[in-house]
Amino acid sequence: MNRQARSLVALAALLVPAAGATSLSSCNFVVGAGDFALGADAGSVTSESGPDGGIACGQGLPKSSDSTFETLMKACVYTASCDPFYFDHNISWCMTYDYLDAVPSLGCLSSIASCDLYYTCEGQRQTTSTDCPGDAGTSTCSLDNTAVNCGGSQAGLKLDCTKLGGTCATYADDGGTSANCLVVPTCSGSTVGCSGTKQYSCIGGKGFGEDCAQFAATCTDSDGGPTCLYQANKCTTTGSKCSEGKLEVCTPEHQSVTYDCTKAGGICSIDQSGTGYCTSPGCSTSATACSEDTSEKCEKDGITLTVCVGGAPYSIDCSKLPGFTHCYEDTLVSGVTYGGCQ
Repeated sequence: MNRQARSLVALAALLVPAAGATSLSSCNFVVGAGDFALGADAGSVTSESGPDGGIACGQGLPKSSDSTFETLMKACVYTASCDPFYFDHNISWCMTYDYLDAVPSLGCLSSIASCDLYYTCEGQRQTTSTDCPGDAGTSTCSLDNTAVNCGGSQAGLKLDCTKLGGTCATYADDGGTSANCLVVPTCSGSTVGCSGTKQYSCIGGKGFGEDCAQFAATCTDSDGGPTCLYQANKCTTTGSKCSEGKLEVCTPEHQSVTYDCTKAGGICSIDQSGTGYCTSPGCSTSATACSEDTSEKCEKDGITLTVCVGGAPYSIDCSKLPGFTHCYEDTLVSGVTYGGCQ
């Protein structure tokens, strides 16, 4: 069964130009059941002194001892790493734009520091040795309405169906038996879509997925597939502007979102096209030391994860974060690099 996608926008630019500008930001993502994609780089990948001739790009990032920055870093690392699929954004984008605080529905994740806390907030995670002891290879529904997949095509996936707004049920598939959350009693064929606020995949005549309303979202079916579209305050004129270190955006869906650039030590910048960005001190919208989209990587030592915060590289030692021992990196079909800790 494919992942049920949740996002802030559907098939539209996340950051948009100021009113009257002619071009849209290249930083956007396409969401659907099973995948998401981010656009091209926000700026050229070069390094230079700061716009005012001061510090070089990246030298002004907060220290790890900064409690606000440390909380932001940990929350983004655990969110991206504990999601059993791929989170809406990689760690770089999450940190740069303080994404978890910007979207009301994700507020529960903004200070997590473990995969257990991620599961409490999102109702999904990878199974552990406690869930699947020994060589257990079955998928079952527990008495507390939890789907635990120790085998089948969904092996390794644990779902809190109460949190996801459904009832745990099992079904036969090519891998044997899988357990998931039943949200639509009957459906036909191999439909993937919306039924009211419920986002589902039709398997064996029943719809498995989640109720978007559980996450202050509505289900919308676009060209990219069904999406749980997070709800935010309404706005009238699309565009972006800077205010006291924060990037205020009115999305193409006319939802108002504010990204606090200062959480990662950054500043709000508007480029020549009118598009807003969060950039680290010494960096500019046209000159960065790395890209939030394509620079995440697991270094050769296997424990150091390098991410890009506001155009500046930042290293994370996965072995120092409880529950993790090493790092990993993937390249998505969109070309975006997605790193994490394991």
